[in-house]
Amino acid sequence: MKFIRYLPVFGISVLCLCSALAHGDLHERILEVSDQIEATPDSAYLYFYRGKLRCQHEQFDLSLEDMRVAKGLGYQEIQLQHFCALANFQLQKYRPALRLIESLLDADPHNVTALKLKAKILHAQGDFSAAAETHHLVIDHAIRTFPENYLDAAQALLDNGGNEAVLLALEALDQGITDLGPVLTLVQKKKEIYLNEGDFPEALKEQTKIIETSERKEVSFFRAAEIALLLDDSELAREYLVKSRKAIFALPNNIRNTGAMHLLDQQTRIFLTQLNTPPNEVH
Repeated sequence: MKFIRYLPVFGISVLCLCSALAHGDLHERILEVSDQIEATPDSAYLYFYRGKLRCQHEQFDLSLEDMRVAKGLGYQEIQLQHFCALANFQLQKYRPALRLIESLLDADPHNVTALKLKAKILHAQGDFSAAAETHHLVIDHAIRTFPENYLDAAQALLDNGGNEAVLLALEALDQGITDLGPVLTLVQKKKEIYLNEGDFPEALKEQTKIIETSERKEVSFFRAAEIALLLDDSELAREYLVKSRKAIFALPNNIRNTGAMHLLDQQTRIFLTQLNTPPNEVH
């Protein structure tokens, strides 16, 4: 049985708008700093600052040019190495990026921002084992750690392959759940791994945890129904589909009448019909 997936586009549109606004603001700031450089052409800091802004504005070649001028004028702050490494990384010049970031870490071995960038560079180079080790260093040395640190470590372990790759990735995610609590993205990643491995019972266990922690449950119930169908458990799938439709009808009108909810409701009705449960009897 094929399942129809849907993606909400509203959040993506907002992110794109925010990104456009941010880049517009950066462009204005770059122009302002350029005017200041014309007035003070021997300011190492102004060249560094413009190079930083250009890096954030994804003008990586221009960023490196400014950083070279700043260094030539005597700017020695550690941030210069970081942004040079970042710009090289974004330009896929991984060897100079790694050389720069390792030089930074020689002076400041517990610099979490530098360790994160080093892990990304190693991953891009295909050195997944070293990337995973570096992600664990990020976790060990961070004052406050975040879910993405564990997700990145788990992905590097999976990409590294080997007989224990899945086990080690799951252990990294479990460590994150122990440290941070049942964060949704960590539990979802565990479910994804189990699904990819064909371990549907364990995937369903993780999905039930998602249901428990979700404020809105209509989608979570539907995902559980999908897994139940993979388990050939029609009765359990029917139960979750009924719960999904009930959750949809419990939503406020303005939410229930969105395109995403109409699509979800349509899919639950299709599945229920296939399972010989008349949709109109659900609510």
